[in-house]
Amino acid sequence: MRATSRKWRSRSFHAADRIAAARAHAEERELAAARRVASVGERLAEAEAAAHGLKAEVDQLRKQLADQQQLARERQSAAEATRQMAASISAERQRFRKIGQHFRMVAGRYFRLHTPETWDEFDREIFRTYQSVRASTPTTNGRTKR
Repeated sequence: MRATSRKWRSRSFHAADRIAAARAHAEERELAAARRVASVGERLAEAEAAAHGLKAEVDQLRKQLADQQQLARERQSAAEATRQMAASISAERQRFRKIGQHFRMVAGRYFRLHTPETWDEFDREIFRTYQSVRASTPTTNGRTKR
C-alpha cells in the first residue's frame, strides 16, 4: 500500500509539475501574444498617423493643382484677349496706313496746285501736319522722308 501510495503521490507531484509548467508556458504564450497585439496596435497607430499626414498633403496638393489650373485658364483667357487685341490693332494699323497714304496723296496734290501765298491759317496747319506725317513715314528702304 505504501508503494502504491508513493507511486500515486509521485505521479501526483509530477502531474502538478507538468500542470505548473503548462500554465507557465501558457502564460508566456499569452504575454507574447499580448506583446504582438500591442506592437501591431502601435504600428497601426503609426500607420494611421502617417495616413493622416499623407491625406493632408494630398489635400494641399489638390488645392495647389486647382489654383494652378485656375491660373492656366486665366493665362489662356489673357492670351486669347491679347491675340484679339493684336488682330484689332493690326487691322487699325492697316486702316491708319491707308488713311495716311490717302492724306499724303491728297495734301500733296492740294499743295502742288496752290501757292503758299494763297494759303490761309487752316492751310498752313494742314501743311505742317502733312510735313510731319511725310517726315515720319518710312520709305521702302526703311529711311524716313525729309
